[in-house]
Amino acid sequence: GVHVHERTIDKFLKMEGLKTYVQRKKPKLTQEQIAARYQFAKDHLKWTVEDWSNVMFSDEIIVSLAGPYEKIFYRSGSGNTRPELNPTRNTKQGGGGKMMIWGCMTSNGLGDACWFPEGLDSQLYVEVLQDYVLLSRDYCGIDPEKFTFQQDNAKVHTANIVKEYFRKSKIPVFKWPVNSPDLNPNENLLENVKDHLGQYDTDPESMPEIWERVQDV
Repeated sequence: GVHVHERTIDKFLKMEGLKTYVQRKKPKLTQEQIAARYQFAKDHLKWTVEDWSNVMFSDEIIVSLAGPYEKIFYRSGSGNTRPELNPTRNTKQGGGGKMMIWGCMTSNGLGDACWFPEGLDSQLYVEVLQDYVLLSRDYCGIDPEKFTFQQDNAKVHTANIVKEYFRKSKIPVFKWPVNSPDLNPNENLLENVKDHLGQYDTDPESMPEIWERVQDV
């Protein structure tokens, strides 16, 4: 029945040895989506390494001309101690321009990648598929009879024009659950690319220069 300040409560919790954690976020799933995830796990539970080696994983990321490409941390001492790293970072208005990068990978290595100005529509996506998927499949040595292409359920990926391309090209598409868990290894690959882009000493001056760095990475 006693009213106390929240700082008092916070102090008491610290005295009890309780630490503060950031609550993790996760998609809010419907019962149908939960069931679909569960079924996906059951369907692929007994897949072998060979089964997965026939799948090509694909994804896209956006990078900006001025970065930042990765999380920047700095440490600071108590009192008037100077920070060990500069706690500010220069930016450009609007990010200096952005590009979207599409890439693919298999268990046999990387396939092709490409870039285009930010903004991907279904027609452009079909052009990307036409230019890179089958060539990357052959380059990575996947048997055309066993090949499966993976993509997420973004609207651009599931447009009718895209479905028609897959049908005409006879490219089997991996059935990916809606609001899917992050099981695509290509996401880790592209995030790793962004981390390495942040290790350059200077910002790139143009989109082609970013692309050169992506290829180097």
